[in-house]
Amino acid sequence: KNLKNVLRSTLYVSQPLIRFPLLIQNRDQILQILAKKGIILGRWYDSPVAPKGLPLEKVGYSWGSCPVAEEICDRIINLPTNIKLNEAERLIKILNDVAKLNLKIL
Repeated sequence: KNLKNVLRSTLYVSQPLIRFPLLIQNRDQILQILAKKGIILGRWYDSPVAPKGLPLEKVGYSWGSCPVAEEICDRIINLPTNIKLNEAERLIKILNDVAKLNLKIL
């Protein structure tokens, strides 16, 4: 709730999340900035077909057939849920600083 200028949505899940998903613009650029600050978020859920790297035609998937899923794959970052409070506060501060750079977290 302390993230500014971030698209928020209520997640309707009954199980604990291993990662907390956020949709952002400029994902790759933001991940690079975070990595330079020692925060590695990884790239979970960045392919419409799992496992990533699978030849899409072998599973009958045509690029463009699920444009919403493809857009989400390009915009998603996944925040860790198993970190200490001070680490979470640091991550939030850095994400808010990135938002001030007009890198469009939204």
